[in-house]
Amino acid sequence: MRHPLPTLVITAFFACAAASAARAQTKPDNAIRYRQGLMHVMGWNFDQLGAVVHHTGALDTKEFALRAARLAELGPQIAEGFPAGSGSADKVAVNDAAAEIWTDAAGFQAKIDDYLAASKKLVEIAKTGDETQMKAQFRQVTGSCKGCHDKYKAD
Repeated sequence: MRHPLPTLVITAFFACAAASAARAQTKPDNAIRYRQGLMHVMGWNFDQLGAVVHHTGALDTKEFALRAARLAELGPQIAEGFPAGSGSADKVAVNDAAAEIWTDAAGFQAKIDDYLAASKKLVEIAKTGDETQMKAQFRQVTGSCKGCHDKYKAD
């Protein structure tokens, strides 16, 4: 009588090993998808916030505060989307990450830190309801994004 359990265990082991190897091989592509998704979500909130800022009439401070909080919450996730080996020079999925992200990692982190500080300040200012300060700080946040994209995004 044959026992199917050893065969199942061996089959499961090789299936898990193959799946693990496949995950290791696609990690850069996964990182690219992750960071692109993150940037899309951030872009969505920027667009919504921009619409609130540029809307004529009274500023919707609740909507502004919601979008500001989301941008601040997403910021700390930026760096993890750029692991070594996930750049455009690494022969992985097509992406706009400039090589300077890895060759100037300290500068890249400084730009992320600028964004984190600006977005955190935006959240605090949003709590005041001061429309003039809210709009001015929104421009600071968008400027921090542009500063990073100018140097670290290949077009």
